[in-house]
Amino acid sequence: MVLALGLVALGISGVAASKHFVIIILSTEVILAGSILAAVSFFSSASTSNGSFGILIISLWAIASTEIILLIAFYMNMKSQVPDFNVNKLDNSKG
Repeated sequence: MVLALGLVALGISGVAASKHFVIIILSTEVILAGSILAAVSFFSSASTSNGSFGILIISLWAIASTEIILLIAFYMNMKSQVPDFNVNKLDNSKG
C-alpha cells in the first residue's frame, strides 16, 4: 500500500510540474498504476469468498475508464492552448 501511495504521489507531482503532453500522459499512467496496485492490495488483504473478486474487476474497470476520460480531457485542454500557426498571419506580422 505504501508503494501504491508513492506511485500516486509521484504521478501527481509529474502532472503538476509539467506542461508537456507526453509527460502528463506518463504521469497519469503512473497515478492509475498506483491506483490499481492499491485496489489489488486492498482486495487481496480483505479477501473473502463472498464475491469480492467481482468488485475487484469492477474497480479495475472503473480505474481504466477514468484513465481514458483523463487522457481525453488532457488532450482537449492541450489542443485548445496551442497557438495558431497560420502562415498568412505570420507573414503579415513580419512588417
